Amino acid sequence: MKKIKNYIPLLVIFITNIIVAQIPCSSGYNLNGSSDFITIPNTDAINLQNTRNRTIEFWFRPDDITSRQVIYEEGAQVNTLFFFIEAGRIYAGGYRNNAGNNADRRMFRSAAGDIAVGQWTHVALTLEDTTSPDLTFKFYLNGELKDTQAGLQINTHSGNNSIGRNGGGLRFPTSITTNWNASAVAGSSTETYNSTFTDRINSAYSFEGNIAIFRIWNVARTETQINDNKSTILASGTSLVAYQEGDQINYEANNSSTIGATANANGSGTTYSWLGNTSTTYFDDANWDGSAPDPIRTQEVIINTGTNHPIITSEINIGRLTLNTGAEITVQNGATLNVYYSLTNNGKIIVEDGGSLIYHACGTPIIGSGTFDIQRATPSYTEQYFYSYWSSPVVETDATPGQIFSNAPVIYSFQASAANSDWAYNGTTNLKPGVGYAVRSETTGGELRTFSGKIIEGEVNVDVFFSSNLASTDPDNVWSTAGDNLVGNPYTSAIDWDLVIADSDNADIEGTIYLWNQNTTEVGENNVSDYLQYNPTGGSSSEASGKIGTAQGFFVRTTKNSSITFKTTHQVAANNNQFFKSGVNKTPKKEGRSWFTFSRGNQTNTLLVGFLDGATNRYDRMYDSPFNVNQQSLGFYSLVKGNQKVAIQGLPKLKKDKKVVKLGYTVDVVGEYSIGIQEEYIDDNYYIYLRDTEKKVTTDLRKRKYTFTIDSLGENTTRFKLVYTKKRRKASNLKSNVKESLFVEEIDSEDFSAYVDSAKELIVTYDFDEDNINTVALYNIQGKKVVSFQGNQIKNISNLTSGVYIVNAILIDGRKINKKIVIAN
Repeated sequence: MKKIKNYIPLLVIFITNIIVAQIPCSSGYNLNGSSDFITIPNTDAINLQNTRNRTIEFWFRPDDITSRQVIYEEGAQVNTLFFFIEAGRIYAGGYRNNAGNNADRRMFRSAAGDIAVGQWTHVALTLEDTTSPDLTFKFYLNGELKDTQAGLQINTHSGNNSIGRNGGGLRFPTSITTNWNASAVAGSSTETYNSTFTDRINSAYSFEGNIAIFRIWNVARTETQINDNKSTILASGTSLVAYQEGDQINYEANNSSTIGATANANGSGTTYSWLGNTSTTYFDDANWDGSAPDPIRTQEVIINTGTNHPIITSEINIGRLTLNTGAEITVQNGATLNVYYSLTNNGKIIVEDGGSLIYHACGTPIIGSGTFDIQRATPSYTEQYFYSYWSSPVVETDATPGQIFSNAPVIYSFQASAANSDWAYNGTTNLKPGVGYAVRSETTGGELRTFSGKIIEGEVNVDVFFSSNLASTDPDNVWSTAGDNLVGNPYTSAIDWDLVIADSDNADIEGTIYLWNQNTTEVGENNVSDYLQYNPTGGSSSEASGKIGTAQGFFVRTTKNSSITFKTTHQVAANNNQFFKSGVNKTPKKEGRSWFTFSRGNQTNTLLVGFLDGATNRYDRMYDSPFNVNQQSLGFYSLVKGNQKVAIQGLPKLKKDKKVVKLGYTVDVVGEYSIGIQEEYIDDNYYIYLRDTEKKVTTDLRKRKYTFTIDSLGENTTRFKLVYTKKRRKASNLKSNVKESLFVEEIDSEDFSAYVDSAKELIVTYDFDEDNINTVALYNIQGKKVVSFQGNQIKNISNLTSGVYIVNAILIDGRKINKKIVIAN
């Protein structure tokens, strides 16, 4: 990371659990769980046929995964193909002849944990006319084949086709707990069912959430075709008979051979016209021609010029928005204007500092001759010439620095495309979408910057480069030597780094982002160590929002020439008022995270250790953040397996009875120090102990911090260990000056542990430390050695047959220890 003169403010980011997957570019059709649905009339292209070849595919993002919700059904009653959600899973399949016997029914369902509230998932079901068996069903999740079973012809099934609800008469599996069998695809955790079904049920079971890129084909698409095109908007193709555009389905009507008919969402024909006769209040019926729109329905709204212009003060949803000439609409701080399907602007849309405008469509451009005014406030500085990182939410032709930053002519970009990457003077060159810039304030700040013009919409791709940085003239001020890129939020709302880095289109981007910590920068200093780091495990601060505000710039790192992609579906409502703020709001409880402090006097450094899905015991691109090795004063870090130093460490979810994390520190002053808990959300069944191996003292950190003396300068990587354990330690007999002992019994230093982690790696420790192991060998129950490892070697045992094995470990002092374990592969 490169330094720049003077000071650069902080934006705090926090990220929760990550599931890596591609996501669609559009939010599609937004359904409210009651009155939102689309009905496709009977047609011989879909349900009025004996179906032997079919693909149904779509993206969905549910607001609820517990209750039963029907996403799609065709025909229902006697013969049908359908999808629904219940008890945390997505179900897909079909039946004929009222599902009367095994040969007339087949269902599939995802594994527990495959879908989540607010998470995009792509699902596809294919039916293919094959030779043996006669027909074949295949079930896909996120473009990957999960199961294949014998299929069945779905006979002609009239009764229309419904998206977002049960059109009436659907039957469901009698049980969601019994008679479900394992997938036929090796390694898949999905399940299949062809047991009994219920009687007809007429309950609507309406879906709440979003459906995007819905398509029906009268051909069984291949896995490659499904995966490669799942995020691509297609309006034509071999045997394509229906496709989605926002809240409309274009389909092939009965007795037709081409797609030419349109099915509209329920209620989409209602139009609300603003007159503004009484006030600026958006929800006041007196301001509308009729009544005010429903704030959660995605309907058509027209804003006319009038005595008063509407002001948005909360979050509202609009399907199609039109501003006529002379009309205005203002989005205030904390409010969000969601526009889902189309936007025609012939007037002016003003988004005040802290407000958000999200245009969810990626295939329908914004039209009209009107303008957008996007306002962002600068911070207040203690003096002149502070720098801050910016990006532009308007298109390049409208992003003129002289108009946006009229009194701040000194603007730099970071040129990462060539060797010796360094800051380059930008001058009057217009700002590019998604690129970050360092802008110097000539005043003490507190100014309002306005970006006027056409806003950025759709996907934004920014090239990133793995180029060497210009060598620093200060050898003690080097963060990294290559791969740094300054990018920025290109949209008129906050984006969620959780969504950006979880998108598989950004697989070449490291999980950690780097932001400037103005609060800790000393006067006259501007060192790279003042960058704060955040990744999917969390941040070095326990108070963080996880959102990147409009016009905010930040550093990312890559290890190869590639690109970073920002999508409209990375945007989030509200959360847009933290740009350039010195304080942050406390985030909700973060399960499995624990923040620790390392302090001397009134100076403190922090460390985060988090236990979460997806992380491993090794260094992970997305979950671990490198420690700044140039930090000589009050440096604090943990050691990843292999002894790599990290400021943020992600580990597998805490399930074993104990877990040990080795700590390290570096100091340039001797004296009294302390280690304590800043904040933690660890399961109460675990105790959190700090072990001082030099003093042979163990402290319960939930009760008190541990104070100790450091009498030598430099670095220490062996003195301290964190121990998360379910075993409680009794109070020790060590003397202290307080009534209650400060310490607990010293943890058994002869503890030996051997187990297999979630990554199928054998973990063997003695005295809570893998470094105490010299060699490890595994023997089967016949006494034959099947594999051996060096102590510090990665011990992957995924290729071993499931069964009972004997672990034979030789310690570094030559002692041998055996332990029996069960391996389940």
